[in-house]
Amino acid sequence: MIQQIELKVFGMSCSGCAAGIERKLKSKKGFVQVQVDFGSKLAKLKFEENILNYDQILQSMQDLGYEVFPLDDQQTEKSPYAQKLVLGSLLFIPLFIIAMFLKEYSWSLYAQVILATLAFPYLGAPYFKSAWSALSSGILGMDVLVSLGSGSAFLYSWAGFLGYASSIYFDGSIAILYFLSIGKIIEERAKKNAFSSLEDLLLNNHKDLRQIIDGQIVMTAPKDLEVGMQILVPAGEVIPVDAVVTQGSSTVDESLLTGEAQPVFKEKDHKVYSGSKNLEQALHMEILHLAKHSTLSQIINEVKAAKLQKANLARIADKIAAVFVPIVLLLALVTAVYWYLQVGFTAALLNAISVLLIACPCALGLATPAAISVGLNTALQRGILIKNIKVIENISKVNHLVLDKTGTLTQGKPSLQSIEILGSLNEDQVLAIAYSMEKDVNHPFATAILDLCSKRKISMIDGIKVQGLVGKGLQATLQNDHYLLGSTSFLQEHGVITNFDSQYMGFTLVKNEIVVANFYFEDPLREGSDQLKQFFKDSKLQNTLLSGDLKEKVELMQKEFHFDQAHAQVSPKDKADLIKKLRQQGQYVAMIGDGMNDSSALAHASLGISFLEASELAKSSSDIILMKSDLRLIEDAFKISYAIKNKIIQNYFWAFLYNIIAIPLAMSGQLDPMVAAGVMALSSTSVVLNSLLLRGALK
Repeated sequence: MIQQIELKVFGMSCSGCAAGIERKLKSKKGFVQVQVDFGSKLAKLKFEENILNYDQILQSMQDLGYEVFPLDDQQTEKSPYAQKLVLGSLLFIPLFIIAMFLKEYSWSLYAQVILATLAFPYLGAPYFKSAWSALSSGILGMDVLVSLGSGSAFLYSWAGFLGYASSIYFDGSIAILYFLSIGKIIEERAKKNAFSSLEDLLLNNHKDLRQIIDGQIVMTAPKDLEVGMQILVPAGEVIPVDAVVTQGSSTVDESLLTGEAQPVFKEKDHKVYSGSKNLEQALHMEILHLAKHSTLSQIINEVKAAKLQKANLARIADKIAAVFVPIVLLLALVTAVYWYLQVGFTAALLNAISVLLIACPCALGLATPAAISVGLNTALQRGILIKNIKVIENISKVNHLVLDKTGTLTQGKPSLQSIEILGSLNEDQVLAIAYSMEKDVNHPFATAILDLCSKRKISMIDGIKVQGLVGKGLQATLQNDHYLLGSTSFLQEHGVITNFDSQYMGFTLVKNEIVVANFYFEDPLREGSDQLKQFFKDSKLQNTLLSGDLKEKVELMQKEFHFDQAHAQVSPKDKADLIKKLRQQGQYVAMIGDGMNDSSALAHASLGISFLEASELAKSSSDIILMKSDLRLIEDAFKISYAIKNKIIQNYFWAFLYNIIAIPLAMSGQLDPMVAAGVMALSSTSVVLNSLLLRGALK
């Protein structure tokens, strides 16, 4: 039988490592499918359980030189470069100062030997380990070139110190490791938020639940729950599992799952779903599905699957290295052979080392992280968090924008649009009555009423007695008057016929069986809607509107924004299926959404975008988080992403131009290793300075 496990993999230094793991494991008997993602540090493995067991799989990964942990393990990977930078600086900076400015002193040489001999294994260990793993997997990565260049200069310097060579280059050998470590740290920080552990998003995953046993409440761990158990979910808490209501009634906010802004009434025999929020009163319920089989869990699994499918993108530098590194090694060998035949061993070794040093990919290694670091900081200042560097690779390919409606184009929080006065009471009076009746109600409509009354300084009415009918409406008495406040269906149950316009959200206030006011609510557009409409027009991108909302509301929004297509009352699966269909047609799709119901679609899209106040699952599924409630940030996110990609290309151009000019000079013997190391450092500086120009990208 085929089984599947997912593991955390620590110790990968580049996408080549992930590719090497895949290739090695696929060659072993028993593995059916292997997917390893460098960005998320995740491995998804399918295997034949009659051939392999869990321990053998762990051992197979460890034999390749990587640390492996179960998915629910709380350990996080620590950067080997950041850990070493402080002590590395204390070794390299004095070494550089001594070699450059104090080399005439008698103690200078000995100080260099001591500092370099301490720094070389300390700073070089991550590169040497990575180079060895890469070579073992048949990959010539950048770290192979780093190890050879730095190692050759270091060993030659020791030979010079012992009297077997004419010069020493200890500072040059350590400079390579030091500057590249800084580049690695910049890159790691840029991708720090590239992937979040989706298991943590199984709501209440670590929180005990209230189980009902013989009428008593017993706190029970989630792992001990079983289908059929009775639990209680108080008002204000998230429902942790799919269940059916057995006692009580309340309204439930399902907007993060369905996209519908209006809360849904639930009573006995109604189903409730994990991830929705109980708003008004406690509900007793019977578990239908445990967390791992719940509606929310199914969405999470889709997100994880999509992440693994699309996140296996090699870094640009690694792609270049596949060709660049072998060519440099060949050129260094040709240089060594030529000079050995012309002059002898010393010249051959020096010039070959110069080629390795001059070609050592500090500038290439910084080209991406320097541009990303400056670009991400610039984006953050504008309120745009770019979580994943694959955005930079995909952004220019996007030709189709898909947007959710509720909570994305709109704020997802109903506000009072208007009050229709139909009786003898004025607006302040009906607001005061509604305020007094709804002061203890946990409902979006009630919150909007309370906010408005607070702004207008409208006070509650003394002496009013309120009785709630959960999820339906409210009754109240004040002296001899009887009031009803609720939906059309609630009022019909009490024999009152209303003229409420059904295309809106809201409720009606009745006094002594006479309608006195209709309260109409709307889900207002986010700030920047006009600019978004202009962006749609200017960008020439195809655009589609998706919503779980009613057809009439979606059609109004389509007309206002001039969407090419619009789909109403779509389920989370429908949204994901549409994204998959568009991608199968060869389109690159950017999905912009906010709720749990959007998370699967966000993950399957080429590019996912959410707002800061979106659900945790939607944000986890997204590549870009917009930190402000402003639709203008959508266009800005595209602009800065385009700018970062263009800057990376410019950086590679300058890095290669330097190599094209400098490598022939090194091969011809016109650059000694020390000058080569210095030019290498200058090339890195030019890349950083060019990247700093990104600060003006959104001005």
